[in-house]
Amino acid sequence: MDQDRDSPGLGNDVYKNSQTGIRSELVRGFWKIPAPINVMMDSFNFKNILRWNRPANLRGDVIYTVEYKMDTISATTNFKTICVTREQQCDSSAITYKSYVRVKAQLNSSQSEWTTIHFDPFSESKMLHAYHHRPFFRYFSTYNTKIVVTYSVQST
Repeated sequence: MDQDRDSPGLGNDVYKNSQTGIRSELVRGFWKIPAPINVMMDSFNFKNILRWNRPANLRGDVIYTVEYKMDTISATTNFKTICVTREQQCDSSAITYKSYVRVKAQLNSSQSEWTTIHFDPFSESKMLHAYHHRPFFRYFSTYNTKIVVTYSVQST
């Protein structure tokens, strides 16, 4: 791979691939590429889809890894992998409690830092009526690790 040295920075080496234009940074022995941007969770009726964009200068066959961990679990608990995909979205409906969700990019042997968001399905999932697609009042509670949803349709 033909690379030009861009500039050293704070003990790290930065290189720019002359063919692709992708800047990589050598950090603690690993090449880092730009992390996914604009990470957000779309959630309707508890169908959670994590979406993100790739950085403009990142080209090639990028593989993304998405992981989550409930925010009530200790800091030493490992994240669980939800999906590994080439798409810029991931079905995250397995998340049923407040959680930290993160995504990283991998291109060949280089990888990005994690981009992490906090997601609370109880407060962030938009509830839509199946027929009219109108939001309605909702109440959430948990019972024996099951989600109980109580709602009423608003009349027009």
